[in-house]
Amino acid sequence: MLSLAASSVLAKEAQKSQEKPIFNQNICPKANLLPIRSFETQKYRVYICRGDRRHRLGYYVRIPKSGGKFTIPVTAKKGETYIAQREEAKYSVNPYEMLAIKGNRVVLQEEVKYAVSADGKPLKKGCPQGQKTFVKAETKSFISYICGDSIPSSYIAILRSGVVINLPLKSYKHSEKSHISNSKYLANQGNISYILTRKALRISQSGRIRIKEKILRWRSKE
Repeated sequence: MLSLAASSVLAKEAQKSQEKPIFNQNICPKANLLPIRSFETQKYRVYICRGDRRHRLGYYVRIPKSGGKFTIPVTAKKGETYIAQREEAKYSVNPYEMLAIKGNRVVLQEEVKYAVSADGKPLKKGCPQGQKTFVKAETKSFISYICGDSIPSSYIAILRSGVVINLPLKSYKHSEKSHISNSKYLANQGNISYILTRKALRISQSGRIRIKEKILRWRSKE
């Protein structure tokens, strides 16, 4: 049985009778190179197709919802992050965002709304199923979640590369109103501390700040 996220993607795909199924054979460069991943943003669908002898990591296929198709071999894979590079142009997609970089400048960046594998399982993971998402915060390098049942209890950080950090909260001060800037969350991993506020994410080691990044987007959901 398909998950809610996967079913939602498939339902959208079926809205128009002339549209192709989400994992249609015509997406990939060859009929036998079926898609193994599907990502959807506001304006695009991106598929990762199986590899062949020439390009073993597969193919990155980006299809604008307005029409057209762009295909390029995948050149690197890090977890669920797929990278396709050609000269100065670099394209990447993971369950959280799609990026296009040219000449060290980001020319396209969109949040991934749905990400599923070929068997319909969702790839996007934030708070564990059944828990509330109290906060979702994005910085240049991280996507952070504050999760819990009736109260905030855990901190989950996902690097843009796909690496996941999951820690219990040591302390917190939570505000449900996104415009109030007094929310603060602290989680420790040995001598490394993660401090998330409305303004910044600070990561310190033995009391010394190693990383400080400005909050780009903040959503207080519960």
